[in-house]
Amino acid sequence: MSSEYVEKLLGHAGNWSDAAYNRPREDWLVEAYLKAVNDLTIYKPNEVVEQTQELTAQMASKDKEIQALKDNVKSMQADMQDIFEVLRVVKRNDGRSLHGQNSVR
Repeated sequence: MSSEYVEKLLGHAGNWSDAAYNRPREDWLVEAYLKAVNDLTIYKPNEVVEQTQELTAQMASKDKEIQALKDNVKSMQADMQDIFEVLRVVKRNDGRSLHGQNSVR
């Protein structure tokens, strides 16, 4: 906005030599203000909504990733339990598996 428009909106008389000649119409002032209002606004609800939606989507994606990792860990734990059970059987049988194979020593 021009400084003259700002002064007028603030209710200042402006420069005395300019005051008689520089009288912007009210509709010009409103139009200039409406063009500048977005740059003057600190709280912008549309941006907050967009940022919130973006963060919510990111969190949902991370939640899915975390769940996939948890499922993977559970699967690996089950596999490890199976391996430990086989090792227990081999140990009990003096190094022989259940199928009578040769010693693993």
